[in-house]
Amino acid sequence: MKGKFTAVLFILIFILIAAVVFTVLSSLDNRRSTAAEPVPTAEATPAVPVTTPFAAPMNTPVPTPVVTLPPTPAPTLTPVTPQPTLPVSAPTTAPITTPVPTPVVTLPTPAPITEPFAAPVQTTLSSGSFRSETGTGLNIVADWSAAVLDENQVDVTVSVSAVSYMLYTQALSGSLKIALNDSYVSLDAPAIHYDGPGQAASALGTCHFTVNLPANSSGTYPLRVEWHFNGSYGGTELLVIECGGVIALSR
Repeated sequence: MKGKFTAVLFILIFILIAAVVFTVLSSLDNRRSTAAEPVPTAEATPAVPVTTPFAAPMNTPVPTPVVTLPPTPAPTLTPVTPQPTLPVSAPTTAPITTPVPTPVVTLPTPAPITEPFAAPVQTTLSSGSFRSETGTGLNIVADWSAAVLDENQVDVTVSVSAVSYMLYTQALSGSLKIALNDSYVSLDAPAIHYDGPGQAASALGTCHFTVNLPANSSGTYPLRVEWHFNGSYGGTELLVIECGGVIALSR
């Protein structure tokens, strides 16, 4: 603020000096113009005194102008409208609902699924026999029977006999050979002493085979039997007497 006042003061002094210089120069020009003009013959016109405006000496202190600032307007206060206070409501407690028991529905027990018929264990499924044809009074007979072992297996029993009239043989080691499907056994045939007079069956050997036959299925199994007699009967040489066929089973 003090700087502004100083600047204004310098400007006023400069204007004042310029006015004084201009006045002085104007006075000199007027004097020169008056001296050059001819003096009128008429009565002389009284000279008008030139009034030199007052110039303050350079060292005379210039009073500091007083600058009056406009009053600062008071801030306008905007009335604050009080906001209505919302009533605070207590939290609503959800009513306690007593669960309703779900009725138990008893469904009827479904009837058991009836499986196709399956023979129980040790039930005989089938049986049969095969007989050799030597053309003499001596032949072999292979009697077989099949019984259930479990749900997947069947036992096949094969019994071999020599059917003849009068017959005398020695015990023959490994002379009876029996094969069922892919299984094979070799048995020792016992000695036979039969005097007749009619035809009779003499036991040679018995064996068991286990085959796969699941329930509700069927299968076929080839059977082959050989008795290595290595002799003659009724004038006919019989080295090997054999019989066999196919066993068909179902369950």
